[in-house]
Formats: sequence, structure tokens, C-alpha cells
Amino acid sequence: MHAAAEARRHYVVFDEHLTRQHRLTYFVRGPEWAIALPTGDLEALEDVMRRCAAFWNGTGTLLIPVREDGHMPRLLDAWLQIRPVDVCFAHGRLSDRARASVQARIRRTWPFRETFDVHELNPLELWGPLPIEGDRRLSMLIPRFRSVGLQRVALALFGHVSDEDLSYWRQRYDIAVAGEPRAHSVLLQGQMPNGNSPLKLAARHMNTVLEHPPPTWSYLWVLPDASFDRLIAFWNFRARTLPPPYGAAVAGIPRQAFHHPEQLATLRYWPPRLPGVRTTPDIAVVCPRYLIDEVREGFSKIPLLETDENAFRWEVGGRAIPNDPPSYCFSRPQYWSGPMIRGQTAIALVAFNEGKAALSLPAPQSFAARSGRYTRLVLQNLPVPLPVTGSTARRIHDHGEASDGVLMVTDAREAWNFDVRLPTSGEALQDWITDHGFVLTRSQDGRDAEALLTRLGSVDALDVLADRKRIGVLEALAPLSRKKLAQRLVSEARAAGGELREESMVDRLSDFELFLRAAARTANEIATVMGQGVRKRDVLRMLPPLVQAGFVLRGREVRCERCRFRNQLDLPEQDERVRCRACGQSLVLPVVDESGDNEPELTYRLDGLMARVMDQDVLPVLLSVRALKPTPESGQDLFFAWPGVETKKGTEPKFDVDVVVSYGGGSVWCVEAKRRASGMKERQLTRLLQVARELEATPGIAAMEGRFPSAHANRVLKARGVVLTDEQLFS
Repeated sequence: MHAAAEARRHYVVFDEHLTRQHRLTYFVRGPEWAIALPTGDLEALEDVMRRCAAFWNGTGTLLIPVREDGHMPRLLDAWLQIRPVDVCFAHGRLSDRARASVQARIRRTWPFRETFDVHELNPLELWGPLPIEGDRRLSMLIPRFRSVGLQRVALALFGHVSDEDLSYWRQRYDIAVAGEPRAHSVLLQGQMPNGNSPLKLAARHMNTVLEHPPPTWSYLWVLPDASFDRLIAFWNFRARTLPPPYGAAVAGIPRQAFHHPEQLATLRYWPPRLPGVRTTPDIAVVCPRYLIDEVREGFSKIPLLETDENAFRWEVGGRAIPNDPPSYCFSRPQYWSGPMIRGQTAIALVAFNEGKAALSLPAPQSFAARSGRYTRLVLQNLPVPLPVTGSTARRIHDHGEASDGVLMVTDAREAWNFDVRLPTSGEALQDWITDHGFVLTRSQDGRDAEALLTRLGSVDALDVLADRKRIGVLEALAPLSRKKLAQRLVSEARAAGGELREESMVDRLSDFELFLRAAARTANEIATVMGQGVRKRDVLRMLPPLVQAGFVLRGREVRCERCRFRNQLDLPEQDERVRCRACGQSLVLPVVDESGDNEPELTYRLDGLMARVMDQDVLPVLLSVRALKPTPESGQDLFFAWPGVETKKGTEPKFDVDVVVSYGGGSVWCVEAKRRASGMKERQLTRLLQVARELEATPGIAAMEGRFPSAHANRVLKARGVVLTDEQLFS
């Protein structure tokens, strides 16, 4: 097998992530902010839009209109799901009640002050060094309209250059003003991929880092007026939309632009014209119904070709030819479910030693900003056992925050040099449980299972258990479980009239020597206990993998000549002379058995840890861990499992999650594992679903025998969980 494939099969089970080489993905980004402002307040809206053109990612800032009674748009949840915000700023014009509503909805809400962005990168700084004397400067035309409404639209689409900043802009650009009708062309050109405008520049380096699901169309909004609601709707759609594959992004034009359709010719070249790529339609047009005929007529003069297809499709390959002319359709704006992450990415190879690493991360390629102003550096895919929470981020770095990974607010520079420390699996579990509001304890059976997994060193070693006949051997050697002993004694007491007498208890316990210690049996005895036609040779074929895994130990039984005590000696304890554990008598290791005719047979018994696993019915948990391990095709190389996780929140009763499974910083599973599916009770399932939801984890149920009731399985599947039966546990 190739070395790369072999590496993919080696799963990190506990703390092996602490010493390894890791390809670290990191990125820098501007602030992800929201600004809450009074609904319908055009003066406040204009003020905010001017300010958003003056700091990095101002274009991606979410604008939240809030009524005096505190009511906020129904779409707010969707906006925050697509892209959460670092901070929300409450505009000074908000009423006290409105401000309190924002504070209740977004915990980190601060006042919107004049200096709120003073430490942030100005979009001009994203270009790097200024052109030297004699170098050709870029040109930028600023649209100038006569009407107040169109000037307000230009603020939303193009941005703003203040008088005090004009001299700085002139250092970079040759600036001129374009009046009507050319202002419409300039307004549109400033939004194109190669256009120059303050808002376009503010979005520089805010590229796609993660998006799910990906967006589809390129959207062109036709704004019929400059009303508060129209501009807010356009702004927030643009702030929560990323460029689609083989597409453009979001642009807007005022209705008045159709009075001069020749100024819209740029639209013909807005959708990318890539050889071998065809998207249909190229543009989705958003406008009120009463403007459709007017828009249709204007586009016919560019020309753009209308299509009645309302489902986006794209083709890639040598036979795919871009539409000529580009196509469009009328559509409603569609928000994607998210989430999305944006910024400028880079990759570095990092060596961790006992969880510690000294990082030296160069600035991403083309990120030329060098100043004392803020940027946000995010370590995205650190090899951590669980998704990063606040406590984990601070454990990794003193100034770390849990946002998109581990975020640090730092200054823009050529390279960042600092130390980090990864949490152990135990620390990560403690942080994850605690930061979700629970108290963590570990059950004894969970500790036993974890100790067994640690000793095995690999989840792959559990494969030996995925065989019912081998499990039959283990059950034949297992001590009678305490639970089953108690159940049998209670049952006999009920049969005798409900009375437990001391004499009868002593008699019954004397029959249960297996309860006191793991049985040591020969292969013949194991076959007899297993029954169902199992013969000695069958047992001998099943024993080698169990012995190799350390689940079963070989030995001999030696009876003391003086006290007749039966000594069970493992192979390493056997010598020519042995000592009786009861009376201390020195014995010669017998050559023949008590019959005098045969050599003593080997005996087999369970390892101590495996005996406890069988006693406490932990076998279903181990098989669930095996069933959930990542496949080689998944590309996952981190896999962690914590059996027996007891959680408690407030006055609620304690709940024992049989096993928590994590794929590193990715998905987390909370699984309840049973020997028989009938053992899953309704109340227990309800608590599992509740705890998994509060822990932001995926629920799972597993059983070695039987099928779960369809009602139980459907509840888990509805929560996007997993149902494991014998087909998965033994495959």
C-alpha cells in the first residue's frame, strides 16, 4: 500500500495529535460587523453607508433596521446564520427599547461612536506601497447625480470619498467626476470585477474561504427608488452573498439608468466569458413586477437575451460555449443557508512537539497591507480534538477567540510570530462540555473503555470484535455481570415471596464463583459453554486474534499439593518452580494433569480490562466507536472517542452519554449504545436528543441485537443523526 494511503488509515485516537507535522490553513480578514439603525431613518442610513466605504470589509457589513418597539426583520436569523458578526454597533438614533432589543439578540453590542473604526484598515491600505514619482496611477471616476435620491443610490452601490480623504485617494488614483448620463455607466463599472470604487476596494481580499451550499446566479438589482427599505434589502443581500462558481456577484442599477440604455453596455461583459464554461442564465434580475417590461426593453438594446429557465445550470468542458449574447431571467432574491467564511488564505507546514509549536506565518500572497492598524488572523484547521470554543481558543493562545477557528486581532504586517499550544483530548472535552453550560464527569465504565482503547493504540484493533463467534468466546469467559447477578437474586427472592434471607444469599453467592473473578477455561470448556454445535477446533480458530489483541490471556491451572488451592498462572508467570498464592508453598510445575495421562491443557481467561468491559456491557460502545471511524476515502485523519461522558446542567438530572465521537474540529456525535434495541426507552432517547442539541452535536443510537422501533429511529434521523444496527456494527 502506498505511504499516503497508509497514513490516511492511521487515525489519531487520543493525544497523538500533540506531536506531528500539520499543514495549517490560516487567513486574514476584515471585521464582520453589523450596525443597527432606526427603521426608516434615511439620514442615519446615509451616515452609515458613508462610513462603511472607509474600512476593510465595510461592504460586507450587515445593516439591521430596528423599530422603536425593538422589532427587527424576520430575515435577521438567516443573515446571522449565513455569516455571524463579531460585533454589532448600535446607532445613537436608536430608542432605548430598540437598543435593549439589539443587545438581547446580539450579545456583543457596542455604541456606534465616531471612532468605532479608527483602528481598522482603510481600503486604500490594501493596495500596499504608493506608486513612486512618475508611475502611472489608476484612474477612478466618481459618479455625480443631480437628484438627492440618485446620490443616495450611489452611496449604496459605489461608496463615498470624503473631502478630508480626497488627498489620500489622489495619491493612488487620477480622480475625476462624471455627471449624467455618463454617471450611470460609471456607477455600474465601479461594481464590476475590474472596477474601481470605494465599496469595491473595501471588499478586496474578502474571498471565499468556506461556503455551503455554494451560491448560483449573478444578481442584478434594479432599484425603482432610493427608499430606506429598498437600499437596506440590496445592501444586506450583497453583504451575505459570495461570487458564484463561474459567475460574478451582486450589482445594482437605478431605474433611471434605463433612460440611457447605452450606458448599460458593460452588462454584456459582466458575466465571465470563460472558454469551456457556460452558465444559464448568466444573470438573475431582481426588480418589481411593474418594471419588468421597462427592463426587458432596455436589455434588448444592449443586447441581453431573456430565457424562461428558472433553474441555474452550468456546463464545463470542451463543448461548452458561453452564451452569446448573455442570458438573463427575472427572479426573486434567494438567500443561501450558509455558513460562509471569507478572507485571504495561506498555508504553512507546522511541526508540533508535545502540543507546542512556534509559528512564523507569512502574510498571504498579494496581501500587501503593512500598518499598525488591525487585521484578524484566523488559524482555521488546527489539529484539535473538538470544535474550538472560547476556553479552547484561550488555551491555544492567551489572546485567542473562537471565531472561524482560533482568531487573533493583530496588526497588519509581513509575518506573524507567536507560540501556540494544543489542548489534550481531556482538556478539549472539558472545555467543550463546560462552554456549553454543562458539568463534566466520567463514568467508571467509560474510563475502563478508554483505558482499553488507549492500550490498543488504534481503532482498527477493534475489528477483531466485529464477529459474533468471537464475542461468543468472550462471553463464555466473562464473569457473571453484577447487574445480571442482582437481577437473578431479585427474581429468586420474588419467587420465594419477596423475602431475601441471609442463608439463601450465602448459598447462592457460593454458586457464583464467576462473579468474583474471570473464569479460566480450556478450549473444550469454552466450546461446551458456547454450545450450539461449537467444537474445540472452532474455538481454537477464533482464539488467536483475541489473544493477539490482548483481550484473552493464556495460562495453566496448578492445584497446590498442600492446600489444594487452584492457582491460575499466566504464561509469563510459569517457571520450573512456582509459588502457591494461598499458602506460599513452592511447587514444581506439573508435567501431567491430575489424570496422570495427559499434558496439562492451556487455559484461557479474559484480560482484566476486557473482563470489566464485558461485566459493564461496554461492548456495544466499542463497536459503535469502530462503526463511526472515518473511512480512508473521507480524507479525515483525526478521530477521537470518549466513552462514558456524564453531563449535568443546573438542576436537571445527570445524563450519561455512552460515547462522544469527534472528527477533530469537524462534526461531533453523541451516541447511546445498547446490547438490545429494546433496551432504548422513550425517556432516555428524549434526553439524548436534548443533550446533543444543546451540545451542538449529532445524535446517534446503536444496538448489537434487534431493530429500534420506527418511531425512535425516525426521531434520530429527523435530527440528522445516525441509527446503527448489527449490519453496521459487525460489517
